Amino acid sequence: MDSLRNILADKRSENNGIKAKGRMHRGWIKKTFYFLLPLFVIYIFLVVCQDIAVKPGSLKEQCDGSDVKKVLLLTYARSGSTFSSELFNQHPDVFYSFEPLITIDIPMFTQVTGNILSNQNNLAVVGKLQYSCPEIQDIINSVFACNIHRLSKSAMFHNFWMMKGSLTDVYRNCFIHGPRTWKPSNCLANNCMKSSIITVKTILLRMSVTKSLLRHHPQLKIIHLVRDPRGILMSRWKTFTNYGVINATLIEREARELCAKMLTDIELRDEISKKYKTTFFPLRYEDLAEDPLSHANEIYRFVNISFHDNVKEWLTKNHEMQDGKFGTRRHNARETSYRWRHTIPQDIASIIDDACVHVYDKLGYKRVQSLDDLRNDSYSLRVKEYRVTL
Repeated sequence: MDSLRNILADKRSENNGIKAKGRMHRGWIKKTFYFLLPLFVIYIFLVVCQDIAVKPGSLKEQCDGSDVKKVLLLTYARSGSTFSSELFNQHPDVFYSFEPLITIDIPMFTQVTGNILSNQNNLAVVGKLQYSCPEIQDIINSVFACNIHRLSKSAMFHNFWMMKGSLTDVYRNCFIHGPRTWKPSNCLANNCMKSSIITVKTILLRMSVTKSLLRHHPQLKIIHLVRDPRGILMSRWKTFTNYGVINATLIEREARELCAKMLTDIELRDEISKKYKTTFFPLRYEDLAEDPLSHANEIYRFVNISFHDNVKEWLTKNHEMQDGKFGTRRHNARETSYRWRHTIPQDIASIIDDACVHVYDKLGYKRVQSLDDLRNDSYSLRVKEYRVTL
Protein backbone atom coordinates (compact mmCIF):
# COMPACT_ATOMS: atom_id res chain seq x y z
CA MET A 1 0.00 0.00 0.00
CA ASP A 2 2.78 2.40 0.85
CA SER A 3 4.32 1.67 -2.49
CA LEU A 4 1.03 2.43 -4.28
CA ARG A 5 0.59 5.67 -2.38
CA ASN A 6 4.12 6.73 -3.32
CA ILE A 7 3.41 6.03 -6.97
CA LEU A 8 0.18 8.05 -6.86
CA ALA A 9 1.95 10.89 -5.09
CA ASP A 10 4.67 10.94 -7.71
CA LYS A 11 2.02 10.95 -10.43
CA ARG A 12 0.20 13.88 -8.86
CA SER A 13 3.50 15.74 -8.52
CA GLU A 14 4.27 15.06 -12.16
CA ASN A 15 0.82 16.29 -13.25
CA ASN A 16 1.23 19.44 -11.17
CA GLY A 17 4.59 20.07 -12.86
CA ILE A 18 3.04 19.64 -16.28
CA LYS A 19 0.22 22.03 -15.40
CA ALA A 20 2.74 24.57 -14.10
CA LYS A 21 4.74 24.29 -17.28
CA GLY A 22 1.54 24.68 -19.29
CA ARG A 23 0.63 27.82 -17.37
CA MET A 24 4.14 29.20 -17.92
CA HIS A 25 3.95 28.36 -21.63
CA ARG A 26 0.56 30.02 -22.01
CA GLY A 27 1.86 33.03 -20.12
CA TRP A 28 4.86 33.26 -22.48
CA ILE A 29 2.59 33.02 -25.51
CA LYS A 30 0.34 35.73 -24.08
CA LYS A 31 3.25 38.06 -23.40
CA THR A 32 4.72 37.41 -26.83
CA PHE A 33 1.34 38.09 -28.46
CA TYR A 34 0.91 41.42 -26.66
CA PHE A 35 4.50 42.34 -27.55
CA LEU A 36 4.19 41.50 -31.26
CA LEU A 37 0.67 42.83 -31.79
CA PRO A 38 1.65 46.54 -31.84
CA LEU A 39 4.55 45.79 -34.19
CA PHE A 40 2.21 43.90 -36.52
CA VAL A 41 -0.29 46.76 -36.48
CA ILE A 42 2.46 49.25 -37.30
CA TYR A 43 3.68 47.04 -40.13
CA ILE A 44 0.18 46.76 -41.63
CA PHE A 45 -0.25 50.51 -41.30
CA LEU A 46 2.96 51.21 -43.19
CA VAL A 47 2.17 48.73 -45.92
CA VAL A 48 -1.25 50.25 -46.42
CA CYS A 49 0.23 53.75 -46.37
CA GLN A 50 2.54 52.84 -49.20
CA ASP A 51 -0.45 52.17 -51.39
CA ILE A 52 -2.68 55.04 -50.35
CA ALA A 53 -0.17 57.75 -49.51
CA VAL A 54 0.18 58.81 -53.14
CA LYS A 55 -2.99 58.85 -55.16
CA PRO A 56 -2.41 60.10 -58.72
CA GLY A 57 -5.70 61.95 -58.84
CA SER A 58 -5.13 63.88 -55.65
CA LEU A 59 -1.54 64.69 -56.64
CA LYS A 60 -2.56 65.97 -60.04
CA GLU A 61 -5.36 68.02 -58.53
CA GLN A 62 -3.01 69.64 -56.05
CA CYS A 63 -0.04 70.14 -58.36
CA ASP A 64 -2.09 71.49 -61.24
CA GLY A 65 -3.30 74.37 -59.11
CA SER A 66 -2.82 77.86 -60.46
CA ASP A 67 -0.48 78.76 -57.60
CA VAL A 68 2.10 76.14 -58.59
CA LYS A 69 4.81 77.55 -60.86
CA LYS A 70 6.26 75.18 -63.47
CA VAL A 71 9.64 75.78 -65.06
CA LEU A 72 11.41 73.82 -67.79
CA LEU A 73 15.14 74.41 -68.31
CA LEU A 74 15.85 73.16 -71.82
CA THR A 75 19.50 73.02 -72.83
CA TYR A 76 22.43 70.94 -74.13
CA ALA A 77 25.19 68.79 -72.62
CA ARG A 78 28.07 70.86 -71.20
CA SER A 79 26.25 74.17 -71.55
CA GLY A 80 26.49 75.30 -67.92
CA SER A 81 23.12 73.83 -67.03
CA THR A 82 24.14 72.38 -63.67
CA PHE A 83 25.29 75.76 -62.41
CA SER A 84 22.28 77.52 -63.94
CA SER A 85 19.71 75.11 -62.50
CA GLU A 86 21.04 75.69 -58.98
CA LEU A 87 19.40 79.11 -59.17
CA PHE A 88 16.13 77.22 -58.67
CA ASN A 89 17.30 74.29 -56.61
CA GLN A 90 18.58 76.60 -53.89
CA HIS A 91 15.09 78.06 -53.42
CA PRO A 92 13.41 76.30 -50.45
CA ASP A 93 10.01 76.19 -52.19
CA VAL A 94 11.30 74.46 -55.34
CA PHE A 95 11.02 70.79 -56.23
CA TYR A 96 13.81 70.18 -58.74
CA SER A 97 13.91 67.21 -61.12
CA PHE A 98 17.33 66.55 -62.59
CA GLU A 99 17.05 64.99 -66.06
CA PRO A 100 13.85 62.90 -65.66
CA LEU A 101 14.12 61.60 -69.24
CA ILE A 102 16.85 59.26 -68.07
CA THR A 103 13.91 57.03 -67.11
CA ILE A 104 13.33 56.12 -70.76
CA ASP A 105 16.35 53.91 -71.24
CA ILE A 106 19.20 53.70 -68.74
CA PRO A 107 21.64 51.67 -70.91
CA MET A 108 20.98 53.92 -73.90
CA PHE A 109 21.50 57.04 -71.78
CA THR A 110 24.85 55.71 -70.59
CA GLN A 111 25.84 54.97 -74.18
CA VAL A 112 24.92 58.44 -75.42
CA THR A 113 26.55 60.41 -72.61
CA GLY A 114 29.57 58.13 -72.45
CA ASN A 115 30.39 58.43 -76.17
CA ILE A 116 29.02 61.85 -76.91
CA LEU A 117 31.62 62.82 -79.48
CA SER A 118 31.12 59.67 -81.54
CA ASN A 119 27.34 59.53 -81.07
CA GLN A 120 25.84 62.89 -80.22
CA ASN A 121 22.31 61.95 -81.25
CA ASN A 122 19.61 62.77 -78.77
CA LEU A 123 18.38 59.88 -76.62
CA ALA A 124 14.95 60.03 -78.23
CA VAL A 125 16.48 59.54 -81.68
CA VAL A 126 18.95 56.85 -80.68
CA GLY A 127 16.19 54.91 -78.97
CA LYS A 128 14.05 55.13 -82.15
CA LEU A 129 11.54 57.29 -80.30
CA GLN A 130 9.87 60.36 -81.73
CA TYR A 131 10.30 63.63 -79.85
CA SER A 132 6.55 63.99 -79.62
CA CYS A 133 5.96 60.42 -78.50
CA PRO A 134 3.57 59.95 -75.56
CA GLU A 135 6.25 58.33 -73.40
CA ILE A 136 8.44 61.43 -73.29
CA GLN A 137 5.51 63.77 -72.69
CA ASP A 138 4.14 61.48 -70.01
CA ILE A 139 7.41 61.59 -68.05
CA ILE A 140 7.52 65.39 -68.04
CA ASN A 141 3.81 65.64 -67.23
CA SER A 142 4.24 63.12 -64.39
CA VAL A 143 6.88 65.29 -62.75
CA PHE A 144 4.84 68.46 -63.14
CA ALA A 145 1.83 66.62 -61.65
CA CYS A 146 3.94 65.12 -58.82
CA ASN A 147 3.16 61.58 -60.04
CA ILE A 148 6.69 60.44 -59.22
CA HIS A 149 5.56 56.83 -58.74
CA ARG A 150 5.07 56.59 -62.51
CA LEU A 151 8.79 57.01 -63.17
CA SER A 152 11.03 54.02 -63.65
CA LYS A 153 12.36 52.52 -60.40
CA SER A 154 15.62 51.52 -62.07
CA ALA A 155 16.11 55.11 -63.18
CA MET A 156 15.35 56.57 -59.76
CA PHE A 157 18.01 54.35 -58.20
CA HIS A 158 20.54 55.22 -60.90
CA ASN A 159 23.51 57.15 -59.55
CA PHE A 160 22.97 59.86 -62.16
CA TRP A 161 20.13 61.07 -59.92
CA MET A 162 22.37 60.87 -56.87
CA MET A 163 25.28 62.99 -58.00
CA LYS A 164 27.06 65.01 -55.35
CA GLY A 165 25.91 68.54 -54.71
CA SER A 166 23.01 70.19 -52.99
CA LEU A 167 20.69 69.56 -55.92
CA THR A 168 20.19 65.97 -54.73
CA ASP A 169 19.45 66.61 -51.05
CA VAL A 170 15.76 65.78 -51.40
CA TYR A 171 16.49 62.65 -53.45
CA ARG A 172 19.20 61.47 -51.08
CA ASN A 173 17.00 61.90 -48.02
CA CYS A 174 14.13 60.03 -49.63
CA PHE A 175 16.29 57.09 -50.76
CA ILE A 176 18.21 56.80 -47.50
CA HIS A 177 15.44 57.48 -45.00
CA GLY A 178 12.33 56.95 -47.12
CA PRO A 179 12.34 53.11 -47.15
CA ARG A 180 12.10 53.07 -43.34
CA THR A 181 8.68 54.67 -43.44
CA TRP A 182 7.34 54.54 -47.00
CA LYS A 183 8.37 54.17 -50.62
CA PRO A 184 11.03 56.61 -51.90
CA SER A 185 8.69 57.58 -54.75
CA ASN A 186 6.02 58.54 -52.21
CA CYS A 187 8.59 60.50 -50.24
CA LEU A 188 9.57 62.40 -53.39
CA ALA A 189 5.93 62.98 -54.32
CA ASN A 190 5.25 64.33 -50.86
CA ASN A 191 8.10 66.83 -51.24
CA CYS A 192 6.80 67.73 -54.67
CA MET A 193 3.30 68.43 -53.35
CA LYS A 194 4.68 70.70 -50.66
CA SER A 195 6.53 72.82 -53.23
CA SER A 196 5.10 75.89 -54.88
CA ILE A 197 7.60 75.71 -57.77
CA ILE A 198 8.38 72.60 -59.84
CA THR A 199 11.47 72.78 -62.05
CA VAL A 200 12.66 70.25 -64.63
CA LYS A 201 16.10 70.40 -66.24
CA THR A 202 16.78 68.35 -69.35
CA ILE A 203 19.46 68.10 -72.03
CA LEU A 204 17.54 65.33 -73.80
CA LEU A 205 14.34 67.15 -74.73
CA ARG A 206 14.10 69.26 -77.84
CA MET A 207 11.99 72.33 -78.52
CA SER A 208 9.48 70.48 -80.72
CA VAL A 209 8.00 68.77 -77.64
CA THR A 210 7.21 72.08 -75.94
CA LYS A 211 4.20 72.59 -78.20
CA SER A 212 2.35 69.67 -76.65
CA LEU A 213 3.64 70.49 -73.15
CA LEU A 214 2.22 73.98 -73.43
CA ARG A 215 -1.17 72.58 -74.35
CA HIS A 216 -1.18 70.72 -71.03
CA HIS A 217 0.60 73.48 -69.07
CA PRO A 218 -0.21 76.84 -70.70
CA GLN A 219 1.43 78.74 -67.81
CA LEU A 220 4.70 76.81 -68.16
CA LYS A 221 7.85 78.95 -68.19
CA ILE A 222 10.66 77.70 -70.44
CA ILE A 223 14.24 78.83 -70.04
CA HIS A 224 16.25 78.09 -73.17
CA LEU A 225 19.86 77.97 -72.01
CA VAL A 226 22.51 78.22 -74.72
CA ARG A 227 26.28 78.55 -74.77
CA ASP A 228 28.95 79.40 -77.30
CA PRO A 229 29.23 76.15 -79.36
CA ARG A 230 33.02 76.35 -79.11
CA GLY A 231 32.76 76.28 -75.32
CA ILE A 232 30.29 73.37 -75.41
CA LEU A 233 32.43 71.29 -77.75
CA MET A 234 35.70 71.89 -75.92
CA SER A 235 34.03 70.99 -72.63
CA ARG A 236 32.65 67.80 -74.17
CA TRP A 237 36.04 66.89 -75.57
CA LYS A 238 37.69 67.36 -72.19
CA THR A 239 34.93 65.53 -70.29
CA PHE A 240 33.98 62.63 -72.54
CA THR A 241 37.16 61.64 -74.38
CA ASN A 242 40.60 60.31 -73.51
CA TYR A 243 42.24 61.75 -76.62
CA GLY A 244 45.16 64.13 -76.29
CA VAL A 245 45.13 65.80 -79.70
CA ILE A 246 41.76 67.14 -80.81
CA ASN A 247 40.38 65.21 -83.79
CA ALA A 248 39.26 67.75 -86.39
CA THR A 249 36.96 65.29 -88.17
CA LEU A 250 35.06 64.38 -85.01
CA ILE A 251 34.82 67.99 -83.93
CA GLU A 252 33.45 69.09 -87.30
CA ARG A 253 30.79 66.36 -87.30
CA GLU A 254 29.87 67.12 -83.71
CA ALA A 255 29.72 70.85 -84.43
CA ARG A 256 27.37 70.39 -87.37
CA GLU A 257 25.03 68.10 -85.42
CA LEU A 258 25.03 70.31 -82.32
CA CYS A 259 24.43 73.55 -84.22
CA ALA A 260 21.74 71.96 -86.39
CA LYS A 261 19.87 71.06 -83.18
CA MET A 262 20.43 74.49 -81.68
CA LEU A 263 19.27 76.28 -84.83
CA THR A 264 16.13 74.15 -85.07
CA ASP A 265 15.36 74.80 -81.41
CA ILE A 266 15.86 78.56 -81.82
CA GLU A 267 13.63 78.76 -84.90
CA LEU A 268 10.91 76.66 -83.27
CA ARG A 269 11.12 78.74 -80.09
CA ASP A 270 10.67 81.94 -82.08
CA GLU A 271 7.69 80.42 -83.89
CA ILE A 272 5.99 79.17 -80.72
CA SER A 273 6.65 82.51 -79.02
CA LYS A 274 4.22 84.18 -81.41
CA LYS A 275 1.38 82.39 -79.61
CA TYR A 276 2.96 82.08 -76.16
CA LYS A 277 4.48 85.53 -75.84
CA THR A 278 5.52 85.31 -72.17
CA THR A 279 6.64 81.67 -72.10
CA PHE A 280 10.28 81.69 -73.18
CA PHE A 281 13.39 83.16 -71.59
CA PRO A 282 16.47 82.90 -73.86
CA LEU A 283 19.61 82.81 -71.72
CA ARG A 284 23.26 82.73 -72.68
CA TYR A 285 25.44 80.94 -70.15
CA GLU A 286 28.18 83.54 -70.61
CA ASP A 287 25.82 86.36 -69.60
CA LEU A 288 24.79 84.50 -66.46
CA ALA A 289 28.40 83.61 -65.58
CA GLU A 290 29.51 87.21 -65.98
CA ASP A 291 26.83 88.69 -63.72
CA PRO A 292 25.03 85.90 -61.82
CA LEU A 293 23.12 88.04 -59.32
CA SER A 294 21.67 90.37 -61.92
CA HIS A 295 20.60 87.63 -64.30
CA ALA A 296 19.30 85.39 -61.52
CA ASN A 297 17.11 88.27 -60.35
CA GLU A 298 15.87 88.74 -63.90
CA ILE A 299 15.04 85.04 -64.22
CA TYR A 300 13.07 85.13 -60.97
CA ARG A 301 11.08 88.10 -62.18
CA PHE A 302 10.35 86.20 -65.39
CA VAL A 303 8.98 83.23 -63.43
CA ASN A 304 7.21 85.68 -61.09
CA ILE A 305 8.65 84.41 -57.82
CA SER A 306 10.65 86.15 -55.13
CA PHE A 307 14.44 86.14 -55.37
CA HIS A 308 15.09 84.20 -52.19
CA ASP A 309 17.97 85.01 -49.84
CA ASN A 310 19.11 81.38 -50.01
CA VAL A 311 19.83 81.82 -53.71
CA LYS A 312 21.75 85.03 -53.14
CA GLU A 313 23.77 83.41 -50.37
CA TRP A 314 24.58 80.37 -52.53
CA LEU A 315 25.73 82.56 -55.41
CA THR A 316 27.90 84.59 -53.08
CA LYS A 317 29.48 81.58 -51.36
CA ASN A 318 29.90 79.27 -54.34
CA HIS A 319 30.75 81.69 -57.12
CA GLU A 320 34.45 81.13 -56.42
CA MET A 321 34.47 77.43 -55.50
CA GLN A 322 34.92 74.28 -57.55
CA ASP A 323 33.22 70.88 -57.41
CA GLY A 324 34.48 68.74 -60.28
CA LYS A 325 33.37 68.21 -63.86
CA PHE A 326 29.71 67.66 -63.04
CA GLY A 327 29.51 69.70 -59.85
CA THR A 328 27.34 72.68 -59.03
CA ARG A 329 30.18 74.91 -57.94
CA ARG A 330 32.73 76.58 -60.20
CA HIS A 331 35.79 78.70 -59.51
CA ASN A 332 34.87 82.08 -60.98
CA ALA A 333 32.01 81.25 -63.32
CA ARG A 334 33.07 83.86 -65.86
CA GLU A 335 36.57 82.38 -66.05
CA THR A 336 35.09 78.90 -66.44
CA SER A 337 32.74 79.96 -69.24
CA TYR A 338 35.67 81.19 -71.34
CA ARG A 339 38.47 78.85 -70.26
CA TRP A 340 38.21 77.05 -73.58
CA ARG A 341 39.63 80.14 -75.33
CA HIS A 342 43.09 79.39 -73.91
CA THR A 343 43.19 75.74 -75.03
CA ILE A 344 41.34 75.50 -78.35
CA PRO A 345 43.61 75.55 -81.43
CA GLN A 346 42.73 78.32 -83.87
CA ASP A 347 42.13 75.89 -86.73
CA ILE A 348 39.61 73.96 -84.59
CA ALA A 349 37.87 77.22 -83.68
CA SER A 350 37.62 78.05 -87.38
CA ILE A 351 36.10 74.64 -88.14
CA ILE A 352 33.40 75.22 -85.52
CA ASP A 353 32.87 78.78 -86.78
CA ASP A 354 32.16 77.51 -90.29
CA ALA A 355 29.75 74.84 -89.02
CA CYS A 356 27.87 77.15 -86.65
CA VAL A 357 27.78 80.50 -88.45
CA HIS A 358 23.95 80.58 -88.56
CA VAL A 359 23.74 79.87 -84.84
CA TYR A 360 26.21 82.69 -84.18
CA ASP A 361 23.96 85.05 -86.10
CA LYS A 362 20.95 84.03 -84.00
CA LEU A 363 22.69 84.07 -80.62
CA GLY A 364 25.12 86.94 -81.08
CA TYR A 365 28.52 85.24 -81.07
CA LYS A 366 31.56 86.34 -83.09
CA ARG A 367 33.81 84.34 -85.36
CA VAL A 368 37.47 84.20 -84.39
CA GLN A 369 39.57 86.45 -86.63
CA SER A 370 42.99 85.93 -85.10
CA LEU A 371 44.83 83.99 -82.41
CA ASP A 372 45.33 87.20 -80.44
CA ASP A 373 41.58 87.85 -80.35
CA LEU A 374 40.96 84.24 -79.32
CA ARG A 375 43.35 84.36 -76.36
CA ASN A 376 42.48 87.89 -75.24
CA ASP A 377 39.79 87.65 -72.52
CA SER A 378 39.12 91.37 -72.70
CA TYR A 379 38.00 90.94 -76.32
CA SER A 380 34.36 89.89 -76.22
CA LEU A 381 33.16 87.12 -78.51
CA ARG A 382 29.58 88.33 -78.06
CA VAL A 383 28.19 91.02 -80.34
CA LYS A 384 25.08 91.99 -78.41
CA GLU A 385 23.01 91.42 -75.32
CA TYR A 386 20.83 88.34 -75.51
CA ARG A 387 18.02 88.57 -73.02
CA VAL A 388 14.29 89.15 -72.96
CA THR A 389 12.77 92.49 -72.02
CA LEU A 390 10.38 92.12 -69.09
